[in-house]
Order: sequence, then C-alpha cells, then structure tokens
Amino acid sequence: MNVLEKYQSIIILFAIIFGLIFGHFTIIINENAIYLITPFLFLILFDIFLTISFKDFRRSFSNLKFTKLTLLMNFIWTPLFAYFLGAIFLY
Repeated sequence: MNVLEKYQSIIILFAIIFGLIFGHFTIIINENAIYLITPFLFLILFDIFLTISFKDFRRSFSNLKFTKLTLLMNFIWTPLFAYFLGAIFLY
C-alpha cells in the first residue's frame, strides 16, 4: 500500500474542505469551476477504475447477492436520496 492509498480518505476530506472554502470566493475559480468539474471527475473515476482487475470484476457478477445490492444502491437508493436532498435544500 503506497502513501496515496494509505491516506486517500484524508486527502479526499481535505479536497472537499478546500473546495467548499474556495467555492465561496468570487475569484476566477468560482467563475471557471463549471469547466473544471467534469475533467477532474473523469480523472478521479479513471484512477479508481484502473485499480479493478477484470478477474475480480467478472467474479463479482457471479455473486448474485452483491449484484442485487449494487443495482439497488445505484439505481434506486441513490436517486431517491438525491431527490430528497434536493427537495430539502433546493426548495
């Protein structure tokens, strides 16, 4: 386990805090943030998916309980949770 893997949770926490703090400043970052979100999200997801081996990926689908739970979380729970968070904070 290298240093980035070891401290990944702390790095993500600091990145969130950094983004929340600097998102409130009306400087160039705030105006151009819409153009930076998609490329950085792509890089983060690309890095995460590189660590998955194809053998483990195929084997995970043979575990029916895992597959059902993953589909439930991704396509039912997450959209409902996002809807209710939006209803609370955006209206």
